[in-house]
Amino acid sequence: LRKVKRTGWVRSGVAGAESVSDHMYRMAMMGFAMGSSEGVDGGKCIKMALVHDLAESIVGDLVVDGDKKDNITREDKLKLERKAIDDITAGL
Repeated sequence: LRKVKRTGWVRSGVAGAESVSDHMYRMAMMGFAMGSSEGVDGGKCIKMALVHDLAESIVGDLVVDGDKKDNITREDKLKLERKAIDDITAGL
């Protein structure tokens, strides 16, 4: 995920597009920074941020919204991601 640039940003021509792992880390830091002062469960936010794009390590960063989307439905993307998570967690 460190080498996988976020597809939507790349297709939109964003210079220096962040990687998927950069995105996951930044989201985790936002959860950490918000914490309980905002009425948010910071620990849960951090955990969610660190795993929310894990399936992309297998299926890639598929885009289903906007002008430059992949040729896949939201439902098919969800099926692929669920299978990927099942495969990743099968050995745990």
